[in-house]
Amino acid sequence: MSKSETVIVAENYQKEILLLKKVIAELERQSRKHNRKNVESVQVFVETNCNRRTNKEMKIVDFYKVYKTWCHLVGGMYIFSQAVFRYYLENTLAFQTRRDSDGYVYVLDVALFSIDELLTIEGV
Repeated sequence: MSKSETVIVAENYQKEILLLKKVIAELERQSRKHNRKNVESVQVFVETNCNRRTNKEMKIVDFYKVYKTWCHLVGGMYIFSQAVFRYYLENTLAFQTRRDSDGYVYVLDVALFSIDELLTIEGV
């Protein structure tokens, strides 16, 4: 790895560290501000809408859009920022992510349940 590549990698790590510090600060602020039900919105969303036993992946931006829509439909759920949503997925729910060469982040081993799967889960 050339010196310039090493500098770029180091700068990227510094940016990631700064992002994580902001995410942690936001999580701490939000956890004090909102009740337990709201803090668990990501976990409830995943448990009720996602199949984690798959080799599929989703762009984090698309996964987040579905999460936001779900929060609006359910009502009463606090909607975390995309950075906090990702942090919670990775660090609390143990999701794996990857970044492609174009910079897109993907959530691995996840797919949304189909309507038929949701009806089966609900016993309809």
